Amino acid sequence: MSLTTVITEEELDALKELTNIGMGRAAALLAEILEQRVILKVPNVQVVDAAGLQQQLVERDSLGMTRHGFRGGGMSGEALMVFIRDSYKNLQAVYGYPPAMPLPLAQQRELLLEIASNLCAACLSGIGEQFDVEFIFSPPRLLCLDKWTSVYEHVFADRDLVWQHSLLIDVHFQLERDDFNACLYLFIPDATLPKVKERIAVILEDL
Repeated sequence: MSLTTVITEEELDALKELTNIGMGRAAALLAEILEQRVILKVPNVQVVDAAGLQQQLVERDSLGMTRHGFRGGGMSGEALMVFIRDSYKNLQAVYGYPPAMPLPLAQQRELLLEIASNLCAACLSGIGEQFDVEFIFSPPRLLCLDKWTSVYEHVFADRDLVWQHSLLIDVHFQLERDDFNACLYLFIPDATLPKVKERIAVILEDL
């Protein structure tokens, strides 16, 4: 199966536009929580195949990573929250922890999971608003903390992927004031793509 039979160029362009609008909504929500402007790069939306996934993720390393499942409106997928370096620690004060002080490991975990939940929820809410779908997601699971880890090797290398193709939405976060750098990877596997295409068709018809 070729990528063009998974989703057409027109559908992919529409999805990129909807995702971009959704991320604008997410940035506004996050700005209220984090009390500063959130800088979101234009999301990268593409279809990836399982065989080529390593090329997409091999150069992305992390010092903190969480994983969430999400579903809604007949669609489902996985969200990987990847924290670049240890910049999440710069948000200690925002989340009520003592600033500029090393946190015990248990509190580092709490901080990482809380930030991940906020970022993931805002993004899924922004995208869901465009699709007229309310996504729910499982509590985040911590995959690694304070350990240099390859996203691909840690998450996918030892798994038998059950999908051949997946939509991959790649969102990069930065903040105006605090040094913070993170990425959110949303994977929507091919089993769910018919529902995504249905929603896109309805939206295009209403334009």
